[in-house]
Amino acid sequence: MVAALVSCRRKIELLHIQSHQNLTLIDSIVVAGELMEFHSCADFMVYYLGESTDTIVLPRQPISSRVGKGQYGKYENAHNWAKITPNNISIQVDTLFHMLEPHHFSHPDEESGNWIVDSIKYQKAFPIVITNHSDSLLYLGTHNMIRRMVQEVKDDHGRWVMLDKEQLDLCGVLARDLILDPKNMLIAKLPRYKGNTKAAFRLKFGFKDGYVYSNTFWDYFDMAKLKPSK
Repeated sequence: MVAALVSCRRKIELLHIQSHQNLTLIDSIVVAGELMEFHSCADFMVYYLGESTDTIVLPRQPISSRVGKGQYGKYENAHNWAKITPNNISIQVDTLFHMLEPHHFSHPDEESGNWIVDSIKYQKAFPIVITNHSDSLLYLGTHNMIRRMVQEVKDDHGRWVMLDKEQLDLCGVLARDLILDPKNMLIAKLPRYKGNTKAAFRLKFGFKDGYVYSNTFWDYFDMAKLKPSK
């Protein structure tokens, strides 16, 4: 559903309101989206990190990759960390929601050194809902993207093949730690790609001591992009 919000200054803002099961997502990105060519480094940008609730308003841009000095030390002395297990964390991709992921194409300005936005493309995406079911903290990575997550697709032989390269965490001054408090949730976006073959997909998240998988979901993909399984 698309709704119009009118302020006292007569500014009209369109909102994309979608509901399924016990979740309503309100998104202010209401434009025509597109499917893009596959590339092997999805970032899974995070748009919400907070309390579990049935209605969430998503911002137009991902959450900040940095935190203030007050937040920086919030978890510094924490000891109640939960392991990445299916009992502690769930990952759900809901294909009945249709989201958009903005991509900014920029160039550096020689005089100021700032980046100038040339154009913005909006890639079709599905929401990724991650929930902490434990009574402890869950560490998901750094900055504002889920770097320890990869997408897998089932090939013609019924084998799960990894699509995305698993990226390592970045360091940085006052970089945000993606930490999910007990019973809290995170919403990221899963980019969708061009393709004409319907296939089964899933997400894989975790570290060397254990992995958790999402539900299996269906979408289209160009299977010629797959590298042969070893």
